[in-house]
Amino acid sequence: MIWHFNIVDMTVEVRLHKNFKERMFFANQAYQKLNALQELSMDITGKDLETKKVQTILEEVISIFSGDKAAMMLAEGDYLYFAGLNGVDNTESSGKIPIGEGISGKVFESKEPILVADLSKDPKFNERELEKFYHRSFMSVPLKVKGKLLGVLNVHSKVPNVFNEEDLQIFSTFAVQTATAIVNNRLFFELQQSENRLKLTNNELEQTLLELKKTQNQLVHSEKMASLGQLVAGVAHEINNPANYISNGIEEISDNLGRLKETIYQIRPQGERGDKFISLFSEVLSTKNDLLPLLQEGSQRLKEIVRALRNFSRHDEAPVKNVDLHEGIDSTLAILQEKFNSIRVLKEYGELPPVSCKPAEINQVVMNICSNAAYAMNQLTARMPVFKISTSKNKDSVVLEFSDNGEGIPKKDQEKIFDPFFTTKDIGDGTGLGLSISYQIIKDHDGDLRFESNSNGTKFMIELPV
Repeated sequence: MIWHFNIVDMTVEVRLHKNFKERMFFANQAYQKLNALQELSMDITGKDLETKKVQTILEEVISIFSGDKAAMMLAEGDYLYFAGLNGVDNTESSGKIPIGEGISGKVFESKEPILVADLSKDPKFNERELEKFYHRSFMSVPLKVKGKLLGVLNVHSKVPNVFNEEDLQIFSTFAVQTATAIVNNRLFFELQQSENRLKLTNNELEQTLLELKKTQNQLVHSEKMASLGQLVAGVAHEINNPANYISNGIEEISDNLGRLKETIYQIRPQGERGDKFISLFSEVLSTKNDLLPLLQEGSQRLKEIVRALRNFSRHDEAPVKNVDLHEGIDSTLAILQEKFNSIRVLKEYGELPPVSCKPAEINQVVMNICSNAAYAMNQLTARMPVFKISTSKNKDSVVLEFSDNGEGIPKKDQEKIFDPFFTTKDIGDGTGLGLSISYQIIKDHDGDLRFESNSNGTKFMIELPV
């Protein structure tokens, strides 16, 4: 009897030991799965899922749970789409599943995980669905964090009873970590997009500010030029009348002195007193012969300046009209005569038709180019400065060329020569707006302004349509 009880006790002990070993085995398996998923969770949390790649995550899930296939599906509108699929042909990942349909759609809709140990023994699935699904066991858990539902995470196996309740709990915990990584990834992407938009906006604002500054300075410059045109026109008008008086007076004085000379010789006194009078009068007339030509030359120069000022300003004329470009060039050179005193000017004018343009603006361009050329050539010490102006007509345009033999524009500066505020002149000698405004004026006339430059000089070419 005692021996019988000992056998029973030993049997119970063996069973307990076996159960303990089984529990330890499953506990160890669960620990290994938890540990592996914990490492994977730490690796993906806070990182960009694109850089980690969803496929790598799914490979780890298949390995940890001994599955054959794993999938991540994310919600978009009323559908779930495959964000990643591992273990099957990629063509399977091209479709979408309506929310509420299929296993994944139902899990997403219910927000509850599903564990099916054996599809063939589950009454929820019929034979037709089993043939379509071709897997025997699976787990499907929602991807959610802080109440926000993102999608579904699935793992499947062709073998029944591969997954258990502990696996489902572990898988659900991992799904929370994955959902957190997805949210962090989206937040990071949105932050990056916002930062890029902010940078783009800042760049646009800076560009707009630069354009406004450029426009403002051009308007100020244009206003100054308009005011200068009014001033020049007014000065020319005011000078013209006194110049005419002087010119007419010189002619009158010359005529009167000539008649006076004839009269004096006719009525001159006799004797020594008369000879002295004639000698003194001849000396006065000699001075007149020296002074009057100078006065006449000065008067003529004054008239030329007035005419040049009027041609340059064109203030009293229509904004657009047919003009003789040679006249505008000559007027500009007359105004800049002082700057060209030590420069040899060569003109090779071709036959040009009248050109429809805004003459005051074209004169402004010519003034800028000629003024810059004079500045460059006045710096020369090694050779005699020469400035050449040539004009010609093409089929549909006229070309004005202005060539100097200065030291040229450095290559590093050539690409910036038409930029606003760029100047190679000393501080106080230039604003850096002349060529920029000139370029815009020619473009507004549907023309072209270009240049060539090397160490032997610079040539600017203006082409205007006719």
